[in-house]
Amino acid sequence: MKVGDFWYQAGTSTWFCYVYEDTGRKHKKTLGKGKENEEQVKQCWEQLVMKHGSQGQKKDSMLSAVVKSYLSWKEDEVSEEVVNATRSKLGKMVIFISDRPMHLVKSYQIEDFLKIWKDDSPATKKLVQAQISSFFKWAKNREYLEINPMPEYKKYPTISRGIDAAMTETMFCNLHEESPDWLKDVLWTLFYSGCRPSELCRSTKQHLDEKLGCWVFTEHKTDGKVHRKYIILVPSVLDIVKRLGEMHPTGTIFRGKRGIPLTSPKIWAALQCVRKRLGVANNVMVYGARHGFAVSALRAGLSRSDVASALGHTSTNMVDRSYGHQLDTVPDLRNKLSQVMDR
Repeated sequence: MKVGDFWYQAGTSTWFCYVYEDTGRKHKKTLGKGKENEEQVKQCWEQLVMKHGSQGQKKDSMLSAVVKSYLSWKEDEVSEEVVNATRSKLGKMVIFISDRPMHLVKSYQIEDFLKIWKDDSPATKKLVQAQISSFFKWAKNREYLEINPMPEYKKYPTISRGIDAAMTETMFCNLHEESPDWLKDVLWTLFYSGCRPSELCRSTKQHLDEKLGCWVFTEHKTDGKVHRKYIILVPSVLDIVKRLGEMHPTGTIFRGKRGIPLTSPKIWAALQCVRKRLGVANNVMVYGARHGFAVSALRAGLSRSDVASALGHTSTNMVDRSYGHQLDTVPDLRNKLSQVMDR
């Protein structure tokens, strides 16, 4: 007989552990009641382990060591920016709940950690939850854990600010005029290609297909398949990309004043400095250039399917939901209705 890890079930306020029989069968054993009684439960569990032995998986590995292994694995799967964002969140988690063997990480500790972001936007909460959940799923699949301690959590909907956050052409021109040269290249590329800031920051000379006039990114999806994403570059943007590619034949091509590769936070900080100099209201965000691209393209007469393709979406659902219902101003809508209904 062997004893597995102990865990807390919030719904019943009860501590359990699995007991494995020599026949291969397992059953739950109740260790105690009450979240506050973890120390007593741990002593009871340790007595069982001394008597029967532990299940003996990788559960003695320290949380920080498993996080390091996970990040090393992730470096081969996603971009450097995503890895750095994940490293930041997991590092904060290790500090918050303190480094400990994996089998001693409990659901309520993760719940308390996730509450740090309770006042953030739904998109931020969803991102943090996904990063933490992915880590524990990975750890369980590699047998660092017997039971995934990640608690069930409220799934926040992805809400696009769409047209409300769109950078208008007037705002773009004002910001562009007051920006340093490197930021001018960034703003122009974002506004006239519709790419995401993260895509711009990781673009290299090798991503450019001059014959097609676009960037080609290879992406690893969760279904295990490799997808190609094409970002169309209009002539003015193509000229910028080619020029920067000649300046930086290796590594990323968009860089700051001192030649340091850009990240989304660095672009945002520089944009806020320009915004403050102009006295613009505090609603300017880097992603607003992508929204501005979508709105401008739709108002210029491009079909929603074409705009969706340019943004990298596989359907028009996001375009319809985020931009479609507000594209017609009241005067425009009145004129259209008058032509059709007023006879």
